Amino acid sequence: MSLIPGLKQAITDHDGTVYHLHNHAIITEEISALGQQERLFKIRLLSDRPLNPANAARDQYETRALAAFNAGERERFRFEHLGTGYLFRYLAPLFVTGECLVCHGMQGYKVGDVRGAIEVMIPAENVAGEIFQSRVYTLLTAGAILALLLTGVIVVSRKYLRDLAESEKALILLATTDPLTGILNRREGMHRFQREMTRNEREGREMSLMILDLDRFKAINDNHGHSAGDQALKIVAATIAQGLREYDIVCRYGGEEFLIVLPGNDLNGGKETGLRLLEMIRENKLLLDDGQRIKLTASIGITSLKKDDTTDSIINRADDAMYKAKSTGRNRLCSL
Repeated sequence: MSLIPGLKQAITDHDGTVYHLHNHAIITEEISALGQQERLFKIRLLSDRPLNPANAARDQYETRALAAFNAGERERFRFEHLGTGYLFRYLAPLFVTGECLVCHGMQGYKVGDVRGAIEVMIPAENVAGEIFQSRVYTLLTAGAILALLLTGVIVVSRKYLRDLAESEKALILLATTDPLTGILNRREGMHRFQREMTRNEREGREMSLMILDLDRFKAINDNHGHSAGDQALKIVAATIAQGLREYDIVCRYGGEEFLIVLPGNDLNGGKETGLRLLEMIRENKLLLDDGQRIKLTASIGITSLKKDDTTDSIINRADDAMYKAKSTGRNRLCSL
């Protein structure tokens, strides 16, 4: 079930390959299931404010670990005797990042807060059992071997968690960015735009929205090839990103269209930003392999948030303004 209404969780590319989009918890559960099949490890997420009741602390060790992480501790581990063998348990805190706020922001978390922990459980009955129960080794020798084993398992656990975090970042990047331009894709851009709409309704703030369309893009593709068209899109996307504030939103909305959301800006403030972007794009030129330079321009339609606006109504108004800019000569900004 998607936490984001309307977000597709299965995407098929041109080659027929299907990509499944899951949140962090589901990905972790799937990795844990694979590990348990091979009797290698088990992983679970836990929190003192879980969205999923199954992620609540199950024993005192987990409860105390969560409390320790909230107090600043960075890891906890121990061997546990289960009657039939030994289990190594390693826990590390999970911190809130900007991406986490999509699901956890409603719980009152801020970036940098501890939102829970990840626990890695590794069966250690064979080695640890020999260490604890062997009558051959002296107590001193057993202690030394245990220390060596413990060090090795901790190193492996830390590396695994680092790799897992890097994999999650890569999956988030794949799911939220446009592969050609590197800016947000349409799904993620619309999600963040909807979130801004909700925030503005609650706080009564201003907001302006632009649709920017690269002029004569079809002619660039037809006359100079699609690689030239791709390069033009990359230049325009990078220019837009450079000309916006850190908290503004830009995504690739269509083929050569970009959606730009300016939170806190009224129509006049949005126009100033739009005119600056047009000037920045005009200063760039597309350099072809034969040394030829192609001038780039864009047309912008802009509008501001009005009472009772929906995402569709404000986008449609900006789109109408953009077509007005196209029909009156391109390389300009029009507002509605």
